[in-house]
Amino acid sequence: MAVAAQAKAPVSDTIMLPEKMKPSLALSKSQPVQTAIGLAADGEAVVLLDKKMKPKSMLAKLKADAAKAKVQLQPSSLRFEKA
Repeated sequence: MAVAAQAKAPVSDTIMLPEKMKPSLALSKSQPVQTAIGLAADGEAVVLLDKKMKPKSMLAKLKADAAKAKVQLQPSSLRFEKA
């Protein structure tokens, strides 16, 4: 029964692990952090955070990481901004 609960990780965890996301979110309270956001085909949100990359580079990296992880993103949902 415990195996069934851990069977499938969320799609968003294949792009950016929560362990890497938490420090970036904490940093965003004091300084801007670049963010790229999109929706997967199943409607789940995919987020990528970085403090040094440029916005359009973040979007390109999100697309590349999603393709590498075989996650299909909805093209009309892709956005980039500062957190």
